[in-house]
Amino acid sequence: MGTRVTGTGAETGAAFTGAGAAGTAFTGEGASGTAFTGAGASGTAFTGAGAAGTAFTGAGAAGTAFTGAGAAGAAFTGAGASGTAFTGAGAAGTAFTGAGAAGTAFTGAGAAGAAFTGAGAAGAAFTGAGAAGAAFTGAGAPGAAFTGAGAAGAAFTGAGAPGAAFTGAGAAGTSFTGAGAAGTAFTGAGVRSGLLSGITRQGDEETDASAVLFYETSSAVFSCLVCLECVAVAKEYNLRRHYETKHPKLADLQGEDRKQKIEALKKQLVSQQGVFEKRRKESEACTIASYRIANLVAKSARPFIDGEFVKDCMLEACDVICPEAKDAFKNISLSRTTIQLRIVDLSSNSYCQLQSRINDVTYFSAALDESTDNTDTAQLSIFIRGVTGTCQVYQELAALVPLYGRTTGFEIFNAFKTAVENLNLPWSKLSAVTTDGALSVVGETNGFIGHLKRHLGPDQAAELKHYHCIIHQEALCGKHLHFKEIMDFVVSAVNFIRARSLKHREFPSFLEDISAAYGDVIYHTEVRWLSRGNVLKRFFALRNEIKLFLEQKGKDTLVMENTDWIADLAFLTDLTGLLNELNLKLQGKDRLICHLFEAVCAFEMKLNLFATQLKKGNLTHFPTCQEAFAHKNYNWSRHSCVLEDLKLAFSARFGQFRNEQATLQLLADPFSVDTETVPGELQPEIIELKCSTAMRTKHREMPLLEFYQSLDREQFPNLFANAQKWISMFGSTYICEQMFSLMKLNKSPLRTRLTDENLQAVLRLATTSLEPDINQLVSERRCNISH
Repeated sequence: MGTRVTGTGAETGAAFTGAGAAGTAFTGEGASGTAFTGAGASGTAFTGAGAAGTAFTGAGAAGTAFTGAGAAGAAFTGAGASGTAFTGAGAAGTAFTGAGAAGTAFTGAGAAGAAFTGAGAAGAAFTGAGAAGAAFTGAGAPGAAFTGAGAAGAAFTGAGAPGAAFTGAGAAGTSFTGAGAAGTAFTGAGVRSGLLSGITRQGDEETDASAVLFYETSSAVFSCLVCLECVAVAKEYNLRRHYETKHPKLADLQGEDRKQKIEALKKQLVSQQGVFEKRRKESEACTIASYRIANLVAKSARPFIDGEFVKDCMLEACDVICPEAKDAFKNISLSRTTIQLRIVDLSSNSYCQLQSRINDVTYFSAALDESTDNTDTAQLSIFIRGVTGTCQVYQELAALVPLYGRTTGFEIFNAFKTAVENLNLPWSKLSAVTTDGALSVVGETNGFIGHLKRHLGPDQAAELKHYHCIIHQEALCGKHLHFKEIMDFVVSAVNFIRARSLKHREFPSFLEDISAAYGDVIYHTEVRWLSRGNVLKRFFALRNEIKLFLEQKGKDTLVMENTDWIADLAFLTDLTGLLNELNLKLQGKDRLICHLFEAVCAFEMKLNLFATQLKKGNLTHFPTCQEAFAHKNYNWSRHSCVLEDLKLAFSARFGQFRNEQATLQLLADPFSVDTETVPGELQPEIIELKCSTAMRTKHREMPLLEFYQSLDREQFPNLFANAQKWISMFGSTYICEQMFSLMKLNKSPLRTRLTDENLQAVLRLATTSLEPDINQLVSERRCNISH
C-alpha cells in the first residue's frame, strides 16, 4: 500500500487531497476498505468484492478515491443501479474508477463539472447552490447540457440553481435555460419538443422524476401535457403549483401506473399533433402545386385568369380518374389574384438567385435594346451575361425598365446604372456592351455610350468594347439589294389579294381549285428579319396562279411576262433565302461572339464564290433561277455585280469585328493561331497548349465552352482569363428581341392593363434559366387552402 501526504498537518495520504486535511486510501481483497482523514474531518469510503462504494467529505475536508478488486468505485454504486456523488461546500472533487464499472468526477461550489455513467444504468450528479453542472447519459440515451442564469447547468440542481438536462431511454436531449430555477428537459420517443421532468428541491433532495410533465412548443413556451395550459416562466415553483392545484390525482400515481399514464399522455399528444401535421402537409402540397402552375402560366404567356380554367380542367379529370382526390384538387388556389402574386414571388426568388450567383463573376457584359408595347410605353430590356471563375455562364434579365418620357442616352444610362448597382456588380468587371445601334445609344457625347464612358473613367473606357448587334448589321446589309421595283410589285399584289376580305376568300378557293402548292400568300413586314425572303419564296411558287387571278380581277400583269423581271425575281428569291439562312445561324441565346463572326466570314466567302460562278452561268447554288430558266439561257453577269456590292457592304459593316479577328480566332481555335501574333503573355501558354495532345483532342471533341471549363487554370492562367473576357461578351441582342416577342404576346391588345411590375415578373420567368426555389417560398409563408 502506498501513501501520499499533502496539506498542512497531514499524516498518511491517498489519491485525494483536501483543504488542510489528508485522506488515506485502502484496498482489500474482496473486502471493504476504509479511509479516514484527520484534522477534525473524516471521509469514509467502502468497497467490497462486487459491492458498492461510498465517499463522503466533510466541511473543508479532502476527498478520497478507492478501487476494489472487481468492484465498482463510485460515490454510490449498486449492482447495476445508478450512482450518486455528494460534495460539501468548498470541498474538492472525487474521482472513482472500478474494474469494469463507471467512474465519477464531482466538484463543489464554483468548481468544475462532473461526468459519469453507470454500468448499464443511469448516473446522477448533484451540485450545490450556484455550482457547476454535470453531463451524463442514461441507458442508451444521449445526454444534454444546460446553462442557467450566472451558473453552469447540472443534471440536478438545488434551490436557486440553474436548469438541468436528462434524457429517457432512446430519447433525444433538449437544451434549456432556467432563470435561477431548477428544471429538467426531456424528450420522449415521438414527442416533438420534449418532456420536462426531474425537479430537485433545495437541499439536493431528488423528487419523483415524473412530478411535472411539460412539453416545449415551437415558440419556446412550456405547456402542460395533461391540460395543455401554458406556464409563463418555467420555474420549479410554478410547475409544481400547477400540478398540485390542477392535477392532484396525478401525484398519487406511482411506479408502473405513472409510467403508463405518461406514455398515454405522450401518445395522445402525438396523435393531436399528427392531425395538424397532416393538415399542414396538405396545405403545403396545394401551395407548391399552385406555384408550379403559376410558373407554367408565366412561361406560356397565358393570362392570369387561365389558372381558374386549369383548375376546372383538373377537377373534370378527377371526376373520371380519381374521384376520391377531388377535394385535394379543390384546395389548390388558382384564382387570378393568386396566380399574379405567385408569379411575382417566383420572379423575386429568381432575381435573388441571380444576385447571389452573379457576384462570383469575373467578367460581365450587357445587351440593351428598346421597344414599345401596346400602350406605346418604351420598354428598355437589359440583359446581363457573366462568366464565373470556373467559366460558368449566367445570362439573365437584369431589368425591364419602362421609359415614360424621353428615351435619350441619359435616361438609358440611368436605367442601366440602376440595374447594375441593384445586382451589386462592380463596374471594373464590365467587359462589353452590345446595343441595337440607335443614335441615342451610340453617341459619344450625349448618347448612352458617351455617358457610360464618362462614368467609367478614361482608363476603363479605353478598354470597354461596344458592339452593334451583328444580326441588325446583317439585316442592314440586305437593304443594299437594289430591287425596289420587284418588291413594290410583289407587295402591291399581295396587299391587293389580302386587303379585302372578298378577294382574300376567293383567292384560297381559287388555289384549291387548281391544286396549287400553297393555300395563300403571306404579308410582308419590313421589321421582320425573315419576312422578305419568305414572301418572295411564296410569291415565286405561286407566280402563275397569282398572274391568272390578277388578270381575272382586271389588274395589269405585263411586268410578270418580262424576262429580266422574272430573272430579277428568281435571283432575289434565292439571295434573300441565303440571307435568311445566315440570319438563322446568327440567332440563339448562348452563341459565342467568335462563332457569330465565323458565320459572317463564311457568308462573305460564299458571296465571292457565287459571284464567280454566276458570271460563268453556273446556277448550282441558285435553285430558283434554275427553275425559272430551265429551258433557256440567260446572262447573269448583271446579278454577279449585285453579289460583289453585297460583299462590300458586309466588309464595311463588320469592320470592327474584322479588326479583332485575330483575338476571336484565338478564342475559337488557339491551336491554329500564329504564336508570334498573339500578345506576349499568352505566347508561352499557346506553345504548351499546342504541344498537348490531350488538350488538342478535347478541343476537337468538346464544345468550345466545355473545353475552356476543362482548361487547367494554373497551367494556362492568362489564356483562361482571356477566354473568360471574350466568352462574357454578347455578339447580338437576339435575347432582347426574343423577349420583346414574348412581351407582345403577354401585353396584347386584350391585356393592356398589365402593370409594368407584373410584365417584368412574367418576362423574367419566361426567359430565366434559373429554377425558382418553390420549397423556400412555401416555407416562408403560412400555407392556407383555397376558399
